[in-house]
Amino acid sequence: MQGTQTENNHRISTSFDVFLSRRLFLRVPDIEYYKDPLQDIEHRLTLGGSVGYDIIHTARTEWDVTIGPAWQRNWFVSVDSGDRIVDGTAFVFSSRFDMELTKKIDLLLEYRGQVTGPDQGDNVHHAEARLEFEIHKRLNLDISFIWDRIASPQEESSGDKPQKDDLRLTLGLGVKF
Repeated sequence: MQGTQTENNHRISTSFDVFLSRRLFLRVPDIEYYKDPLQDIEHRLTLGGSVGYDIIHTARTEWDVTIGPAWQRNWFVSVDSGDRIVDGTAFVFSSRFDMELTKKIDLLLEYRGQVTGPDQGDNVHHAEARLEFEIHKRLNLDISFIWDRIASPQEESSGDKPQKDDLRLTLGLGVKF
């Protein structure tokens, strides 16, 4: 149908790792901002810290995992009952795997899970599988498959309940500086 909006989300995340040993590190801060009006999320801000471990760290392959507590605030677009703004704690765990398949092709697998209260969505998941193709020294072509899931999405004031799963296939060009 013309004029039907099927996608409108934004995700920004940042973190800083302080290594305590060759493989053990602290991730402070660990910040994520997410917006998806189609999932009834006007804004979601997650602030936390975690402990992490480098499982593999070689010239061609990196794999790390993290786990830790966070504080989260959700601003909902329209809710059926309850508060439009909900604060709470979250338990966050993540994994990032990066492998150089060839000199010009990289595989990146990322996962982030958050265990929250039922008024915040219960379990929230974000996973991404990305192939990065180096076209030129400074230009990449990225193909990504992304899965977002909210176990218990908030019912909107209209009575509609957003889908639990959101699947996307994206194509992008990246420039390295």
